[in-house]
Amino acid sequence: MIKIHLPIFLKTTAFRLTILYMTVFIALSLAIIAYFSYSASYRLQNQLDETIENEIAGLRLHYNERGARGLLEHVQNRSQQPGAPALLVMNHQGRGLTGNIRTLPPDFLSRDRKKVHPLFYDQASPSGVVESKLAMVRIFDLNNSFYLVIGRDVEEREEFKRLISGFITITFIALVVLSFLSWYLVGRRVLYRIDDISKTSLKIVSGNLSERLNVEGSGDEFDRLAINLNQMLNRIEALMAGLKDVSDNIAHDLKTPLSRMRNKVDLVLSRPDAKRDDLRDALENTILECDYLIRTFDALLQIAHLEAGGKAFDTSEIGISQLVKDISELYEPLVEEAGFSFQTLLPPEELLIQGNRELISQALANILDNAIKYGISSDAEVSCIKIALKRDDKKTELIVSDNGPGISKNEYKKVIKRFARLEPSRQQKGSGLGLSLVNAVAKLHGGSLNFDDNKPGLVVTFSLPN
Repeated sequence: MIKIHLPIFLKTTAFRLTILYMTVFIALSLAIIAYFSYSASYRLQNQLDETIENEIAGLRLHYNERGARGLLEHVQNRSQQPGAPALLVMNHQGRGLTGNIRTLPPDFLSRDRKKVHPLFYDQASPSGVVESKLAMVRIFDLNNSFYLVIGRDVEEREEFKRLISGFITITFIALVVLSFLSWYLVGRRVLYRIDDISKTSLKIVSGNLSERLNVEGSGDEFDRLAINLNQMLNRIEALMAGLKDVSDNIAHDLKTPLSRMRNKVDLVLSRPDAKRDDLRDALENTILECDYLIRTFDALLQIAHLEAGGKAFDTSEIGISQLVKDISELYEPLVEEAGFSFQTLLPPEELLIQGNRELISQALANILDNAIKYGISSDAEVSCIKIALKRDDKKTELIVSDNGPGISKNEYKKVIKRFARLEPSRQQKGSGLGLSLVNAVAKLHGGSLNFDDNKPGLVVTFSLPN
């Protein structure tokens, strides 16, 4: 398990996002709790004021109807009932006449008559048990002869407030603890994955291109990132391997013509009796070798250009049947001269595709050149090259087959590499770039180049999307 250093952990995006989410969530939760607490307190306060007003109105009615004696009797009876309000009737001298409030704080009667005031008082129950209670009371004057103190017990309301305060405190602590716990667990996992990516990246930078990022199979964003990066690394590794192969093949295939040019020129120049015609022949041979090198480099540049996406890749609607017919007529004399019979199988209707006519023509020409070079049969009486055109719902296939020696299945991928030459002696003319160019043209058009066994011979299928 990775060891997390706290100072580094505190600087992570996971920590900052957790703090942000925690702050927003706690603020929202506290706002909701405060709103409900305020609403409840407001409603309880209104209910308390309304209850006190009703009690005052009832006592005033008794006083007006039955006088002071009737009021005192009513207060005495009312104060002894279960759930009675806080009641006290006092004379103008401040002496308590009746009620369930024993004493008042000094100067209590001088307080504002229009406001509700808190009062702690001792209340005796019918069984004689004295309880200390808190009430919200008002002072009411009765004809300047008596003072009436009346209120309601608010212990339940205060208990409710204490419960709300405790709930807010516990909720706040729980939110903080859970937030930090989730931050630690989630952030630790995130940092573990990031650290794994960082370590793998360092190995790749050091030159080990075969390293790949771990994919845990969870399908999360790190797995998706790892899969995409692994695909990119596969592509980079393939390109680097291709670059190495190209470099090796360039060193091998281009060194030979350069050495041959130099030796021929040096041989002619070293002859003291060299004639003008000898020098001319040497120069002509040198030009031919230079042309071969230029064609090789042009093919390399064209392949690189196509694999990069073809900056000037223009497409149009092409009649592929007519294109195959034109190429067949152009190559028919060369095929027959090389000792092949030649067959072209085309559908009766014209097949239209979207593509670049010049590139597709060059691809077909390269396939035919390859068949002419390597498709001679040593077993059959007549060597044969066939061109066929087929179409289904998704693709159009241009198929070139011969009855020559063919190639083994494990060489299908090898022949499309640059400078691929399956002929060990390399006596045949060519640079080994033909099929590599065909493959680049197919990929540029969204198609593919495939090989199959013709038993005997080789079947080359150049597929293009409809």
